[in-house]
Amino acid sequence: MKTDDYVRYTYWITSEQAERLARILKEEHGIRLRKAGGVVCTPLAPKSRVTLVTPQAWNRTCARQGSWYRTSSRAGFSLAVSSEPLEGFGFQLNTCITLSSKRVTERADPETKLKLVESRRYKSLEPSEWRDVLPAEKKRFLAWARKRGVTYDFEELFLTHSANHANFIDPLLFMEEGDAMIPYSIDRSAALCSCCLELYNVLGHKFPKKLVALCSGAVAFSRLPEDVFLEVRTTQQNDD
Repeated sequence: MKTDDYVRYTYWITSEQAERLARILKEEHGIRLRKAGGVVCTPLAPKSRVTLVTPQAWNRTCARQGSWYRTSSRAGFSLAVSSEPLEGFGFQLNTCITLSSKRVTERADPETKLKLVESRRYKSLEPSEWRDVLPAEKKRFLAWARKRGVTYDFEELFLTHSANHANFIDPLLFMEEGDAMIPYSIDRSAALCSCCLELYNVLGHKFPKKLVALCSGAVAFSRLPEDVFLEVRTTQQNDD
């Protein structure tokens, strides 16, 4: 896939706006607004046109990870994800997501990961549910990682998951573009979890640009390549 061929526009909208979007798309454009169901990263798939991620979707397949959404300012809102701008609806653009030619080159060492999760800002935002990982989920994450050559034990794997989110809250690893800080994912796809939080601006929306690597789940459900960056551009920045 060429980097210029892929783009996604995302919008946080109310339930009333979602109903109006579905009605207009059907009546005026003959397009059925699909719902993401229980996997919030499926709208990233190249063949997806317009998909709605409802609040309920965050409670299903990745319910533990969805605790970040439920404790955020986005809670209760739906997310419209479209391959084209949704013009004429009055929606405010949340993120524009494109494939980047940049690759994951510098990864965080264990010391840096520990520093990231010790950040006061990260600790103040981390939901208690995030740490309640069931045994079956641990086995699944380890199997995904080892299948792709990552040999971390679960403690290091979960530390990486947490530290990666922390790097979009209080970054230690970032690029600079003029006066702007551009945080990026700290490890390869097989060692990451819930990239949707950064792609959809649940986390890190104070940064005008982020470089986000897909997590294992998103690679599987979106059918996008692993270990590449998605560039996430934000038009309006707020504190997390």
